[in-house]
Amino acid sequence: TLLDLGAGDGVLTALLSSGFQTVFAVEKEDRFIRSLELIPGIQVISSRMESVTEFPFFDIALLSYSYDGIPTSDKPSFLQRLFKSRKDDGAILLV
Repeated sequence: TLLDLGAGDGVLTALLSSGFQTVFAVEKEDRFIRSLELIPGIQVISSRMESVTEFPFFDIALLSYSYDGIPTSDKPSFLQRLFKSRKDDGAILLV
């Protein structure tokens, strides 16, 4: 399972999606959500990533240029929730 946080227009999500059975894309911007919804097999979560209370369990979480957009005060609880949803051999990639 891939969890793309701050997926933007979905270009990277689409490129990576073939390598995963399940793909979740979290995005707050309506203009990007419309693009993400056009990608077959992608489950879109329309929300600010720091507002998601429970993430789906994942193998890889990708934050490509999106982590800096989280308010500093929200980062500790966000990371705590994210690590809680990571599968035992999962990884979190901050790019």
